[in-house]
Amino acid sequence: MLNMIGSVAGRLSNVDILKVIGWVTSYREVVGNLGIEDADASFGYTAESDTPGLAMLADKFMERLEEQMASWFRMIVKDDLAREPLVKDDGRLWTPGAIDFFRSVHDQVATVQECTSGHLLHRAGQLVVKQLNDYLEEQRAAMEDPQRTLEQMAACINNNVARGFLEVAKAAVDACAAAVLSDDGIRAVMSRMYHSEEWQRGEVVGTLVATVDDYFRDLASWVDRNFFKRICAAALKSIVGEVHSRLVNSSKARITQEFIERMEADEAAIADCFSAHIRADKVHQALQQLQDIRDLVSSDSVEGYVLAYTALLRADSQLTPGQLEKLMQARSDMSKHDINEVMVQCRDVYISRQRETGAPCSSQTGTPRVRTAQLIRQGNASNTGEGTPMSASKLRQTMVSAMLSRPRLSRKL
Repeated sequence: MLNMIGSVAGRLSNVDILKVIGWVTSYREVVGNLGIEDADASFGYTAESDTPGLAMLADKFMERLEEQMASWFRMIVKDDLAREPLVKDDGRLWTPGAIDFFRSVHDQVATVQECTSGHLLHRAGQLVVKQLNDYLEEQRAAMEDPQRTLEQMAACINNNVARGFLEVAKAAVDACAAAVLSDDGIRAVMSRMYHSEEWQRGEVVGTLVATVDDYFRDLASWVDRNFFKRICAAALKSIVGEVHSRLVNSSKARITQEFIERMEADEAAIADCFSAHIRADKVHQALQQLQDIRDLVSSDSVEGYVLAYTALLRADSQLTPGQLEKLMQARSDMSKHDINEVMVQCRDVYISRQRETGAPCSSQTGTPRVRTAQLIRQGNASNTGEGTPMSASKLRQTMVSAMLSRPRLSRKL
């Protein structure tokens, strides 16, 4: 009988399927309480999942349930994108999507649980886990939608403060930071970095930090405090990366003493902006790359260049010898002889660093002309054999001492 019913499962509604499965479950419980052996009370099968008719009914039920739940959560995510977020009494933004999703999950599992506690309930639980992962993936994908507003991304952070949704919240944090830096005004002023009078007057970074601070005031009221700090940190990291990239790839920069002073003032302005939201030590750490590149372009000795270049490479900068050479060419006070002397040492440093990290070398090196290259490779100025590499701080101390005793380049900045 069960096999015959199972063969026409496609004609039955899910409600009817649950009624059949529920009746079988109740029947087995009753006859089991009467002391009848399981084999005699199981329609010739020892387990519910082994009964062909019940298996066909369960398969059809799960097939429909999976289609329904997938359709529901996609509609929920779409609805979240289509509407503006709601505002709580404390100003935090949120959307009802996650609540709707878990309500639908609860309703479906509760319906199955009313009929059976057996194999079908286990399968329903597995389906819920799968649908939850799919729902999270759909939300993560939505973070990449360029049409999504900053308010919607902020709401997504608050919707996902539960531990199980942390990855979605992290994606939303990155999306918020990216949205801030995609502001048309920011893109416009950043395009004038390092080669315009506007930048030299401090207006480029001044506009940048003013715009960022304006966004932060909104986000501080919209987003949970801990996640707001993450947005600030992500934005700072992106700004540092872009400022660094624009300098090393600039073809119009002309490096002078005023240029160096403006770089330092820009760092201070960025630090002031972000120190209001992030711990000062974290801000300083994030800005270290800009300090190192400033030390590099303002160096006036071979050792100074090698020291600053080594610091940049240790900080995982991708500054190649070719980019370094262009930066030196942007200094009118450096002769070709000066540049060639620096490049011999820095190419050697670059290749040594590439070998340490296992990255492919993209540059040729020359024969070292000063002890500095050996300091980098061996970590010991007095040892011409293989040595133990120094720490970054020890390396700095050793090379600073070397710098004081070495001749300067033929011209100074």
